[in-house]
Amino acid sequence: MKDSGNHPFYSEGRREHKDGYKIPLLCQEAETLLSRYEKYFSQKIFRPIVYDNEKEVEYDSNLLKFVVSLFWRCIIDYKNFVDNSKEIDTSLEFLVPFLNEWKQYIIGNTDSIA
Repeated sequence: MKDSGNHPFYSEGRREHKDGYKIPLLCQEAETLLSRYEKYFSQKIFRPIVYDNEKEVEYDSNLLKFVVSLFWRCIIDYKNFVDNSKEIDTSLEFLVPFLNEWKQYIIGNTDSIA
């Protein structure tokens, strides 16, 4: 790993912050599938930009799968929070209908997303 100086993704020891808080959200099979897109993003997008100071990176359909999987997990987490909360926040409720379509896209059952 290159040392590119003081950067917001580094800790004091010049290592990237890999994990934030964790909550059980997905089964192991789903985690394994999504980790493929996380690895793609890390190797092809994040690291070249952050560590190698690349101005342009090449990408393919895996980037969209990564982004959709990230949004999908955020909405699942939001939905779980709302379902378990006494305070109702409906600001993201309009995205809930997309969950199944996004899931089908992520797992490869369709080539398009709504």
